[in-house]
Amino acid sequence: MPTANLYETVFVLHPELSEEDVEAAIQEIVRLLERHGASVLRLERGGKRRLAYPIRKQRYGYYNLLHFRALPRGTGRTRAHVPPKRTRAALPHRAL
Repeated sequence: MPTANLYETVFVLHPELSEEDVEAAIQEIVRLLERHGASVLRLERGGKRRLAYPIRKQRYGYYNLLHFRALPRGTGRTRAHVPPKRTRAALPHRAL
């Protein structure tokens, strides 16, 4: 039986979101991970910060650090299930 790996990811949300929308987006991502069998260990909200370089003409974003455990096969499917409404809330990203 495969063991769950430890993952760490940083995701950046659009700077024009309200605090309530930021919180809703974070909770939706957490629920999505849990729905796919992951267990969230730690979530750190970094707040609104300046980006190292502009992304889609945006210079700021809401940084969030997430630590979770998941089976290796589950992480690739998670991104495919992110609702389009929330996809627009996140700045373009790459999962490594």
